[in-house]
Amino acid sequence: MAATNPPLISVLIAARNEESNMKACLEGVLRQTFPSDRYEVWIGDDNSSDGTAAVVKQFQASCKNLHLLPVEKNLNGLLGKANVLAQLARVARGEILLITDADVQVPPAWIDCYARHFRRRVDMISGVVALNGQSVFAKLQNADWLTYMAECNEKSNKGQPVTAVGCNMAIRSSTYKAVGGYEKIPFSVTEDYELFRAVTSAGYAFGSLMDREALAFTNPVKTFGDLLKQRRRWLTGSFSANWRFVLGFNLNCLFLPFLLALAFLVNPLIPATLFLYAWVNHIVFLRKVYHKLELKKNAGLYLYKPYSMICNVIFMFVRMMPTPVEWKGRKYGQ
Repeated sequence: MAATNPPLISVLIAARNEESNMKACLEGVLRQTFPSDRYEVWIGDDNSSDGTAAVVKQFQASCKNLHLLPVEKNLNGLLGKANVLAQLARVARGEILLITDADVQVPPAWIDCYARHFRRRVDMISGVVALNGQSVFAKLQNADWLTYMAECNEKSNKGQPVTAVGCNMAIRSSTYKAVGGYEKIPFSVTEDYELFRAVTSAGYAFGSLMDREALAFTNPVKTFGDLLKQRRRWLTGSFSANWRFVLGFNLNCLFLPFLLALAFLVNPLIPATLFLYAWVNHIVFLRKVYHKLELKKNAGLYLYKPYSMICNVIFMFVRMMPTPVEWKGRKYGQ
């Protein structure tokens, strides 16, 4: 239920060559239960070469709270998505900046849910994102995303926040300005984490939102090669995180080699028992996550553990490759 005196909220969306996704994205953010006169939507068109801007303009004809900002230059040396969001934040009027991506679809109560949680003493909130798709590969990716986000949610609830999700997060405008915005944050291909780190390092309150009403959906990558590029980008930014993240990632990567070593050097029954325990334990964990978010349980939930063990070893080597990070048709150095 909407508040009687809701805050003004600005939805910020960076878009680059998102013609195929823009319609579904806008249908979601413009069909909200939140009062339309209490929120505005800003689309930053990042030098798109397709019809992204044309799709936005079609919606503008009937939506007075929808705005399009062509982004043709870099602000203060900023690059990529951080550059777009920095420019959108400068024109946004809202007390709260709610950030998502052009390839994301949000539910009708999305803004309402965030506004409700900002009534508490919190300065930045990160939500959860699930993946569309019916293929086994898509379902495995979805299980992977939900595992990571649920673990982050648990740590945040214990007072040990890990990161924010760039396609489903919100921050008070006053907090954003107080930390200097993206203009004062070191460039990273994971700009969401850098903003999160600036906010939490300055002592501002962070909250994690695991609520069906704020659950956003995006699309899975189509090929394993695209998955490797995606994970390389994430890991490049995440390795600037605290030592606990780096340690946890490395331990996950080494779990499968450790089991194989035990099988060859000691007794195969020992690693088999450890593997089955880890597998069953994670299935129980994920079933609770799917239930909380009201998601249909599927093969990805049950097959995720062996899939992730193999992928983590591959990701470890991909992380060490000296090649540039690719994102939205652009390449960035490490």
